[in-house]
Amino acid sequence: MLESLSERERLLIGALGAVLVAAAALWGVQALRGYQRALAEQLDADRATLSELRALDAEVGGPAGQRQGAPSLAATLEDLLSRTGMRDRIQLNPVTQSGSNSIQAMEVKAEELTLDEMVRLVYIMEGPGVPVSIEQFDVGPSFRDKDMLRVSLRVLGPG
Repeated sequence: MLESLSERERLLIGALGAVLVAAAALWGVQALRGYQRALAEQLDADRATLSELRALDAEVGGPAGQRQGAPSLAATLEDLLSRTGMRDRIQLNPVTQSGSNSIQAMEVKAEELTLDEMVRLVYIMEGPGVPVSIEQFDVGPSFRDKDMLRVSLRVLGPG
């Protein structure tokens, strides 16, 4: 088909093809610049948000593990257990977790509790305003006295 065209027509078709390729390349570059501009604006917004969060974190007291005002999970549990009057019969053991430093875990064990004491313990730990949650709960009859309960809890709280 191109052989039947004259030299002038072939040059004209080549020039139009080159103009189309250049226009497509220019359109592509403009689209990339617009995308780059949008990403730069998003990056600036994310940097501003990050600086605000860092300022708020410094205002509150630094990273979660270094806060001065928040009591540790062990201190919180000690306080809760002393309010129930069962502190001397309950054993607290820290649990090591490989994960977030902002969450602590403690294991709470009691060998001889009545059903009422167990319910009161769970109610106080899961009550409103208490910053702990029960992750694991095991209960069974005590080995020494079958009328009493053996209770084991894994409690999570802020670090």
